[in-house]
Parts: sequence; structure tokens; C-alpha cells
Amino acid sequence: MEYAVFCILLLVSAFFSGSETALFSIGKVAFARLQQSERRVDRMIADLLASPRDLLITVLLGNELTNIALSITSASITSRFLHGYSLVTQAALSAATVVPLLLVFGEVTPKTFAAQRAEGLARAVARPLRL
Repeated sequence: MEYAVFCILLLVSAFFSGSETALFSIGKVAFARLQQSERRVDRMIADLLASPRDLLITVLLGNELTNIALSITSASITSRFLHGYSLVTQAALSAATVVPLLLVFGEVTPKTFAAQRAEGLARAVARPLRL
């Protein structure tokens, strides 16, 4: 069960990281086009970008809370396997495991993907971020 929670949290972290890059990669010309669009999702994107401070707070807070939960889950998994070892050893191994996974799958890969497909991904994430 903890492995499933870990994987889900990693996906949620990727969602927030990719969302941030996708939305803030939209240029002024595209932003103006989204504002004039008849598509509801395009107007949602424009509304989100109209308050960049609020959007950034939402995305960063969501990502930080997710990453904290991910670290706690990783520590729980590690402590179960290393229950005879010191807490320092458990924490070090947990960090050595979660940090590379988080950097690759929760930060770098989603941001790279989002930078290449900003508008399309922005359309996919606009509705969930409006909640």
C-alpha cells in the first residue's frame, strides 16, 4: 500500500511541477489569444495567469506539501526495512532514495515535457488547478 501511495505522490508532484512550467511558459501573444478564445478552458488558463502570484502560491504550496508527504512515505517504507538500524542510517537511506526519484520524475522530466508542450499541458491542468 505504501508503494502505491509513494507512486501516486510522485505523480502529484510531477503534476504540480509540470503545471508551473506549462502555465508560466505561455507568452504574451498566446496569453492574449487565450483571453479572446471562445473555449472555456482557454479562458480558465487566462484567468489563472491573470493572478500569477496566486497561481504560483497554489502550485508551489501543492508541490511542497506533496513532497513532504512523499518524504514521510519514503521514511516509513525505509524504516520498515531497516528497523534494526539507527534513525540516522534510515534517514540517510530514505533521502538517498527519494531525492533522485523526486528530482528525475517529480521535477526535471515533467518540467522538460511541459516546456515543450506548454499550451496543450496548460489546457490539461487548468481545471484541476481551479479547484
